[in-house]
Formats: sequence, structure tokens, C-alpha cells
Amino acid sequence: KVATSVLQALRVGEEGGLQSDAVLLSAAMTAMDKGGQWQRAVHLLQTASGSRLHRNVVMCSAGVGACQTGNFWDGALLLLQDMRHRLTQPNVISYDAAIGSCVQGRHWKQGLELLRAMRWEGVKWTVLCCESAIRACERSGQAL
Repeated sequence: KVATSVLQALRVGEEGGLQSDAVLLSAAMTAMDKGGQWQRAVHLLQTASGSRLHRNVVMCSAGVGACQTGNFWDGALLLLQDMRHRLTQPNVISYDAAIGSCVQGRHWKQGLELLRAMRWEGVKWTVLCCESAIRACERSGQAL
């Protein structure tokens, strides 16, 4: 219901001459994600990439967060890869959501690789990122 309402509001706005921008689409994606419609949030990001909009870090991070909600860990990793390919630097929010996805999917190696990538790319670690990576190892029975 939330996703349908959000999409209808976007359509009505565009019909009225309002141009969707990255902030509006990011907010819509977040609303869909929080409303339990994470697949639609990811789809909206994919749709936006085919339009005139340039994906920014906020939009992509919302997409990674939606993948985390849906336990779609490989989708989260693909979005991070796509961000780099499009020269959009992932930030700590992007990485935290992707590491969280790895935790949920019990993919501890990928979680640790993301911590390494953060260091290599100059993205500061947060307590949450480290805690998520530790949790991933713990759930998989791996020692750090």
C-alpha cells in the first residue's frame, strides 16, 4: 500500500510539472523500504538509472539499504560495485547496509572484504560497521 501511494504521488507530481530529483526519489525509496516494499525501492533505483537522473550516493545507499531489508546480500554488493563503476563513491552508510546484508546472509568473508574496501577507499569505519562484520564472523563460527 505504501509503495503504491508513493508511486502515485510521484506520477501525480510529474503530471503536474514537478520533476523528480535524486532527493525525491531517495525519499520515495526509503518510504517503500520502510513500508515493506524493498523490491519496489530497488526497482525504482533501476528505473531512475535509465532516466536523465544521475544516481548519487544517497539514492544508491537507499537501494543498498533496501537490499539489506530484503536479505538480498548479493544485490547490495552489486549496487556497491555499480556505484564504483559509475564513479559514485560509496559512503559509510552504503557500506554499513552492505555489511549488514552480508551478516543476514551469513557471508562473513564478503563482510570482511567490505571492511578492507572501506579502508582502501578511505571511508572511515564506524562502530556499527565493525560490529556487523564481527557478527557475521560470529554467526558463521569464524574467528577474526
